Amino acid sequence: MAGEYALELGRFDEAADYFSQAINLSQQQGDDYYLSCCYVLRPYALVQLGKTELARIDLDKVGDDEDSTITWLYKIGPISKQSLLKSINDPTDQI
Repeated sequence: MAGEYALELGRFDEAADYFSQAINLSQQQGDDYYLSCCYVLRPYALVQLGKTELARIDLDKVGDDEDSTITWLYKIGPISKQSLLKSINDPTDQI
């Protein structure tokens, strides 16, 4: 939740750090329940920071058949692997 709140506040560096912590903790615990969300939300923050290659690496970890669309963030439209890749491939297309 801290990472999501940081995103909503536009604090993208902080958000990416929180999602990194969540990913590391999930992996340490052997629990992948939150990973797909983290691997969509961290790339969103990274794209906002202009770190598109790092974002692409994360997005490669989300299956193409997974419905990983994030819709619950305040004042941020739906975020999905597909929308992020589109934004990375065409920088004029804003998320």
